[in-house]
Amino acid sequence: ALAALLGGLRDKDTQGVVAGLCGVVDRWIGVDVAGPRGLSAQELGQRLPVGIDYTPAGTEAAALAQAHSETEPGDVILVCGSFALVDAIRTRLQQWTPA
Repeated sequence: ALAALLGGLRDKDTQGVVAGLCGVVDRWIGVDVAGPRGLSAQELGQRLPVGIDYTPAGTEAAALAQAHSETEPGDVILVCGSFALVDAIRTRLQQWTPA
């Protein structure tokens, strides 16, 4: 299975990113992106196609915990939608220990 942590910016094509990955990603988990251009996970969800499996987790920590709890060894967790999110998750993973 493939789960995606998704974050977005107001001026970017979030729908295009999701449309390009819809046939590959099984589960979408929304993450808040800070800053004036960032979207909250709730706002992000309003931009997504109806019918996809999406949960607005909010914080990076909550999204990682959710992805970890919903995946099995060998599954893939993709981080996409914003380089700011990718950098934040990368930093968090360097310090993270699953519960």
